[in-house]
Formats: sequence, C-alpha cells, structure tokens
Amino acid sequence: MKKKFLFIFTVLLLTVSFLPFSALSVTGAEPHTYCIKYIPEEGEWRAQQGSSWDSSKKSIALKIVDGENKTSKTNISPKRNEPLIGGEPPAEDNEPETNTFQGIKAFFKNLFEKTAVFFRSAGDFLQRTFSKIIAFFNPKKTVDPPVDPPQIGSENIKVGVSLPSGSSEWTTAASQFENDFNNKQINYSLVYASNDIATQVIQIEEMINSGCNLLIIAPIDGDALGTVLDLAKERNIPVISFKNLIMNSDAVSYYVCFDHYLAGERQGEYIRDRLKLDFTEGPYNIELFAGDPGDESARWFFYGAMDILNPYIDQGILNVKSGQTDFKEVSTAANAPEAAQSRMDAIISACYSDSTNLDAVLCYSDPLARGVINALEFLYSGSWPIITGMGCEIENVKYIINGKQNISVLLDYRILSSKAVEMAEAVIHEEEPSINDEESYNNGVRVVPSFACECPVVDNDNYKRILIDSGYYSEEQLGLSSTGEAD
Repeated sequence: MKKKFLFIFTVLLLTVSFLPFSALSVTGAEPHTYCIKYIPEEGEWRAQQGSSWDSSKKSIALKIVDGENKTSKTNISPKRNEPLIGGEPPAEDNEPETNTFQGIKAFFKNLFEKTAVFFRSAGDFLQRTFSKIIAFFNPKKTVDPPVDPPQIGSENIKVGVSLPSGSSEWTTAASQFENDFNNKQINYSLVYASNDIATQVIQIEEMINSGCNLLIIAPIDGDALGTVLDLAKERNIPVISFKNLIMNSDAVSYYVCFDHYLAGERQGEYIRDRLKLDFTEGPYNIELFAGDPGDESARWFFYGAMDILNPYIDQGILNVKSGQTDFKEVSTAANAPEAAQSRMDAIISACYSDSTNLDAVLCYSDPLARGVINALEFLYSGSWPIITGMGCEIENVKYIINGKQNISVLLDYRILSSKAVEMAEAVIHEEEPSINDEESYNNGVRVVPSFACECPVVDNDNYKRILIDSGYYSEEQLGLSSTGEAD
C-alpha cells in the first residue's frame, strides 16, 4: 500500500515540476521575445521575434499562448501590442536586443516568476488530489462523524469583510459592523482596499486562505471578482454582496443593498406632488441627471424615478426642454459634480438663457445636485427650481436647510451593515436569512436573493429627527447656529 502511494506521489511531483519548463518550450521558440501586433493599414495580425514583424509567425506565437494552433483573432485586442510570453513590446526604433546576458537574465526571471505562480495555484490542487488518493486507499479514516454547525462565538467561526476604501460612508459601515459583530460574539476580519481592485482581490484571497467561513464584500468593480470568488465557491464559503452587486459570478449567495428603485420613486413622487402634476395641465420644465452608466444602482434609481415621471412627460405636462431623456444621455461618468455642472451649463445656455423657467431637476445623487446648483448660481436667472439628491452629504444637508436643495434620500450605512450581519448570522446557523426580493437583482449568471433596505427622504421639516436625533450627524457637523440655520 505504501509503495503504491509513494509511486503516485512521485509521478505527480515530477509532472508538476516539469510543467513550467515544458510550457515554455512549445515549438522550441524563444518564449521571451514574441509579441503580437495588429497592423491596421494592412488589416492583419503579425508576430514579432527580434526586430521584425512577420505575419507568418502568427500561428507560432499563438501556439506559445495556449499550446495549440489557434488562429482566431477574437481573443487579442487590436488596440494594444501585448507580449505573449512576458516582457515588453519592442522599442519604437525596433532595434534588436544585442545584450545576450540581459536576454538570459530576462528569460530566467520570467521562468522563475511563472514557476512561482504555477506552484502557488498547484498547491490547492495537490492538497485535494492527495486527500482523494488517501480516501481511495483508506476511506474509513477520512469519514468524519456528523457534527453540529459551529456555534456563534466559537473560534471556528470567522467572517471576512472587504470594503472599498476608508471614506466616510465605508467607515460608518465598518463601525456598525464592528459593533454588531462584537455584540453577537462573532469573530471577524475587516479590511479596506484603498479603492484598488488588485488589492481587494488579494485581500479576499487572504481571507479565504486564513479560514474565513463567510465573506461580506462591497466590490470596487462588480465584474472584477469572478476568479477569486471561484475559490470561495470551491471551498463552500458563502458570499454576501454588500451595497453593490457582484456581477457574473455564481458564487454570490445573497445581496444586501439600498432600494435604489424605491429611492427613484420617492424623488419622482416628490416632484409630482410639489408641482401638483395630477391637478394641472402644465407644462413644467424638468431636466434629468442620472449616475454613472456602469453603476447598476444608478439604473435602478432612474427606472424608479421615470416610472413616476414618464406618464406626465408623455402627456406634455412635464417637458424636458433639452430633449435628453435616455439613460445614456443623462448619465454622469463617475458621478462627478464637475461633469454635472458642465452639462447643466450647456443646458442653461441652450434652453434657459432667455429667462425661461426651469421648474425641477432630478438628480441621482448629492454630488450631482451640487454640480447643478453651481451651474444655476452662475448662469440661471429664472425662478429657483426643485432640486433632488441622494446621500445626505453634509454640504447638501446644509443646502436643504438653507433652501437651495429640496430633498435628499438618506443612504444609512448603519442599517445596511446591521442587515448584512443579521444575514450572516442566519447563514452561519444554516438558517434561511430574511429576503424581500427574489426577482430583481440578476448578476448576469443568476438572480441573487436580496434584501433591499428602504431609504428615508430628508427635507427641511424632518432633517433634525432623521439625521441629528438618530446620531447620524451632530449639530456641529452641520454648522447649525442658534437660529437653526446652517453656516
């Protein structure tokens, strides 16, 4: 029995040791010198070895990539000159490299890097393989007796939390996570990724390898975590997507978010009620500002708001004088106030420079509202419009108090964090967590069971109760004087 095991172990070890070298010796080419380049003037791809670009070497270069004669161009970007086996594309002067020592040094550096990466990824494979071999030869010793789910507070339970950055909303979320986990005696690890996707991927992998039993992840980029989450799925680690939905991964178990569709409806309803659209023929002029086109939350908000406002636009009671009503037309890259101000400047100049009144501006977020307000203050001479927003950022709350902005929808990260902890606790106990939406949030692979938290609307009448009395802000933070006005 031992001889059989040693034989299999030796074969596997030799195979793994040989793979990095064999992968670099396909077709006997020099692996560090091939690059692929698209020549637009001639409409074809060429591969380079040394200093010349030669279309006849394309199939050789592609063999080095995947080990087969694959001539399709669909997997190679025509916008970049990418090295196929490492190193950099050739210099602009296309002079061949003459330093043999540098070439050998680069070759071995590349070889060692690829060997290290390979063994890192092969480690888990070997561990699983040896476990299966042992189970095959001695199955009785690998069958563990049934155990109860780990109890809350035990050292066997650990939750990993990954947040994008240490900005104010995420530190608010982190404080609530810490409070709730400590109260429930749940061990946890919480990290910030400094708004760097690569850092977040590495941190999540480290949490997986350190023994976390569950992950709560607020993705920087919803499309960038598929590979590392495959590892979580492989190890049966549940994943709760937090605030933003992780896309194109079947490893996502649940989703906790703000109900942005409902937030959009609330803003639309506020404009409808303030302008009394159900009791007038209008027309009233309105302009629309949506969030980042790549943000699913911005889309949900826009759909919710327009489901309220579109009937009045169709009837002519509301008029979008700029003609910009499609999400792509009204979206704002990076949710940037400067971009909103620039677009509002152009709209005022084109549509409202003759003192035509603008009656309302629908803004997805407080930063967009600030940009709109800046443009109106400099260029607009008509009656001040209704302005909405979302986020209850300090500067915008001051605008609400002083009458420049009408409402802002509060995104209370304390509520969101508490709901995520509640969901995690249920999952750890192998219970069904509280879900209120099993239809809306499709991440491209599956509809993710979700809990969408409602968001209160803050205006001049209720900001003290919602923001100050709840401890979200202090009067000092809002710069409130004895008269109740914001500085």
